[in-house]
Amino acid sequence: MEILRRRRPPPSKAVVGGVDLLVAIFDRQLEMQRAAGTDPTMIVATSERIQYLKDMVLAATDELHEVLGETGWKPWATSRHIHTTAAQEEYIDLFCFVINIGLALDLTPQRVAQLHLEKHVVNLERQRNGYTGNKR
Repeated sequence: MEILRRRRPPPSKAVVGGVDLLVAIFDRQLEMQRAAGTDPTMIVATSERIQYLKDMVLAATDELHEVLGETGWKPWATSRHIHTTAAQEEYIDLFCFVINIGLALDLTPQRVAQLHLEKHVVNLERQRNGYTGNKR
């Protein structure tokens, strides 16, 4: 399989104009959920929280499939395409549902960043040590 290496633009800064981008994204998504009639940070009943999480996981799973649907991924088909703009739009939909899951799990942007850093360190170490994925 041929792997193409493309030049990527440098990652955007986490803070632009004094605004933390992850905090702004979380805030906008919470605003959207409240406008839609649900505040995932206020769901108290365990059964309601479980239902909300299930709905968000299913929605995120569907969006993953929609991203895939914007590519020519089928090995039995001849098309090898990526509808980049459409795939990006589906990715953003996916990202919104993932943020909703985080909000329902009482994750803050700061906690997400911390947990991501901790997991990043673990994953780098795994890769450096020849990670096989085999737990036995």
